[in-house]
Amino acid sequence: MFSGLANLLKIFKRQRSLVSIDMGSRYIKLLEIEGSPEAPRLRSMGMATLPLGAIVDGIPKQRAVIKERLEALINNLKVASKQVSLAISGYSVIIKRINLPREREADLPEGLEEEAESYIPFDLEEVYLDHHLFNPRQSGNLDLLLVAARREIIDEYSSLAMEAGVVPSVIGVDVLSLSNTYEFCQGSNGAALVDIGASKMTVSIWSKGGPIFVRDVAQGGSQLTSDIAKALDIPFEEAERLKITISPQDQRFSKIREVVEEAQKRWIKEVKKALEFAKVSFGDLDISAVYLVGGSARIKGLLESFRQGLDFEVHLLDPLASLEADFQKIDEDYVRQASIQMGVCLGSSLANLITEES
Repeated sequence: MFSGLANLLKIFKRQRSLVSIDMGSRYIKLLEIEGSPEAPRLRSMGMATLPLGAIVDGIPKQRAVIKERLEALINNLKVASKQVSLAISGYSVIIKRINLPREREADLPEGLEEEAESYIPFDLEEVYLDHHLFNPRQSGNLDLLLVAARREIIDEYSSLAMEAGVVPSVIGVDVLSLSNTYEFCQGSNGAALVDIGASKMTVSIWSKGGPIFVRDVAQGGSQLTSDIAKALDIPFEEAERLKITISPQDQRFSKIREVVEEAQKRWIKEVKKALEFAKVSFGDLDISAVYLVGGSARIKGLLESFRQGLDFEVHLLDPLASLEADFQKIDEDYVRQASIQMGVCLGSSLANLITEES
């Protein structure tokens, strides 16, 4: 049975919500599920586009626009609950998997700050801290996931959500939410999850129940779109459309493929570097496959390039494939198309669903 990582950073905990919101640099994603952990059902989902620069490195820059788009999305979907979970990301979030002597368990969570000083590059008064124990009732050292997030960023997202008419009951971390989705979809085998978004690519090595290594790379779909726009001397939005929909019969196809292939080579190189670093740091990794997720994972030819460039099986992660849904009320084609962008949202909702059931 899927167990999942509990949502961390329950700073605004009031009640459990199955509505989750993921605010990325180009899209706001919203997902609502219901049912049981074994058979969750999709109730509603949707996305709203953000202009370039609205969110940069996980920091909201254009509050009015973000609030307007989020509010419209919430109202259009008519979500059943105003209590929501949010997922944050960016360089204001630090995740470290560490080992501690078993006798330190009695000091948790009060003793977490003392340990965190060795791993967190921020003043501890500026962050929210939380942790997750992977082996609370086993012998040997404590296997612990330490999470820290800048208070100002958490408070900013919470404020934005409330201005849009919803209340954040839980603030989660995108990498941990995606780990929940992976476990739900694929089980507990070790894997590398490569989340390719608009402004960054996150490589997380999933092993022994959760992430052991996470690396953010400042490369993503928007950078590729800019490269295409420059190569063809066309507007950004047209390049964005062509990046996904270009036909081999289009005379611009070969030039776009050339630009795309160069970007893919860079991305594959970064994934290789992350895998090699993780192996040096943690020893032999029980990785069975690499899974691609995120909006830019839909780019034509990307899956084949990764399969050729890595010495692992490579698959697309389809977060919503196993969910039941009433396709009389929800557009099935839209669900299938947008599914690959809903990994973070699904993981947040699943963790809350588990807690409700327990």
